[in-house]
Amino acid sequence: MRINGTLINYYFHCKRQCYLHGNRLNLEDNSEQVKIGKAIHEERAENSTNSEIAIENICLDKLTKEYLVEVKKSDADPESAKWQLLYYLSVLKKKGILRKGKLEFVEKNKKDKRIIYLELTDEVEKQLFDYIQEIGRAARDKNITGVAVTDFNERDFYYMKRLHSAGAISQEQLGMILKKVWEIYLMKGCSDEMQMSLSDFEFAVKLPRKKNKLEYESDLEQVVKTALLWIEEDLSFRHGGSPVEINSQTLFSDGYVQEKTGDAAFRKKYKQYMVPVKGVEGVYKVAFESLWENCFSEMGYREFKRDLYNGNLFEGVRAAAVGKHDVLLKESAADICSKLASLLKSLKDLLTVSLYGNKGKFEEDDLRSIFAAYDMDVPSAKRFITSLLESRVEEGRSVSYITSAKKKDEDKLMFTVTRGFDLLLSRYQKLCAQRITGKKGDRLLFYVTPFSDLNMLLNLLSMLNVVDFTVEGGVPSVGVRVRDAEILKKEAASGDYQNHVLENNEKIFQEQIELFRLFFGNTKLSDEQRWEFIEDYFTGMSLEGLKEKYSCVVE
Repeated sequence: MRINGTLINYYFHCKRQCYLHGNRLNLEDNSEQVKIGKAIHEERAENSTNSEIAIENICLDKLTKEYLVEVKKSDADPESAKWQLLYYLSVLKKKGILRKGKLEFVEKNKKDKRIIYLELTDEVEKQLFDYIQEIGRAARDKNITGVAVTDFNERDFYYMKRLHSAGAISQEQLGMILKKVWEIYLMKGCSDEMQMSLSDFEFAVKLPRKKNKLEYESDLEQVVKTALLWIEEDLSFRHGGSPVEINSQTLFSDGYVQEKTGDAAFRKKYKQYMVPVKGVEGVYKVAFESLWENCFSEMGYREFKRDLYNGNLFEGVRAAAVGKHDVLLKESAADICSKLASLLKSLKDLLTVSLYGNKGKFEEDDLRSIFAAYDMDVPSAKRFITSLLESRVEEGRSVSYITSAKKKDEDKLMFTVTRGFDLLLSRYQKLCAQRITGKKGDRLLFYVTPFSDLNMLLNLLSMLNVVDFTVEGGVPSVGVRVRDAEILKKEAASGDYQNHVLENNEKIFQEQIELFRLFFGNTKLSDEQRWEFIEDYFTGMSLEGLKEKYSCVVE
């Protein structure tokens, strides 16, 4: 076994993973996080002539005259990344190449600094040598014995499926996100290079609103990025090159702040970072990155964003981050408000009857007749009603007016509604009448927080297909490059988009269920057979091959 950077990283991250990897049981993560990390490295490689240098059995991200640079997606495990970089420095030193280490984190969560500088001192090198020796001994130790033990219950698969479905992205959602990409492309003047806010896609994903806005943002970011990367990969597979390219790096640079007190001292203090937005009182376009690094560098990145969202960043001043919502009316305001009012009245009647006549319960089929008149199928209706009534934060507390649960032996949901929903429906109806004005084709601009009622109203109207809107600032964005607009248009308008990446993932999940049942579900496998099973699996034997080899011992 040859020591490499991956083994060093695994040693600090998880010693079991280090041992398995060293014995060629490669547990490399094939998740979207790995894909995002690879995309970051590829992006860096495009912009540098001295990146991705291979020396012996290691691969270096970037080598400059002074530094060896290692780029990581996030600072989730800085200790592992630090020792991996130090190992690379030691390899270079043996080749007569002396450098300092520079560890760069694209996303900061735990550490206050985005860049960590390292130096290979004699003491550090001695520690590193001890770690390398320990890794080698673990891989060669013949005295290590393992015992195969399983703890299994058939109900485990039920919970696996529940967890899988809870976090899964549907084909329908991917189709809606693809359509949204095309709509934003048109709204931004058919620009080949665009920044798309995560908020642009809220309507397409089902995420409960959380009191902690950063947690919600993190969940939204993960789902949206995953969906966009799947779309990119699928279209590339279909057309031999994707019509859209996704930059997986989350950007948090320029945005908008609304200051409601008219404080002159505030404007003077931060004037080099803020430009007043013409025609809008108290709203400024802000260079967030520069503001943070120059004025709030003592704060961590997450702390800075939290206080910015909550309006607590600027002492003594009511100023908070807002998003610029650019709205296109696809119908006249009068028709939009009328359509929403009609839908909400029908919905209110259904919920009222359910509340007082059936203990608040109703089924998917009950939605069909209401939403069919608005060209919404049942899945779209479910998304509309849950977005409207599920998990909100009101007066500092979490409130949910509706819950859902899958019916026994049926692939359908049963809903339960609670009192108070009627006031919420009325609030959105009034808000629509107040803020949505103009004729078909008009553009409206709103500067509001990502979690405001107006933001939710725009998402609801988008689901009704009466407005298109895009968001700039307020929440992070991702970069999108359009390479072939005609293909993108065709795929977005198809109406029956099916993503092959999702199909493959579902196939893999079902195979995993079969695999686990084969391994855990029988008690006749000996310890030797179980270890052989594991080795066969990690050395590439297919599920069918495993079935053929081990089905004879299944009870």
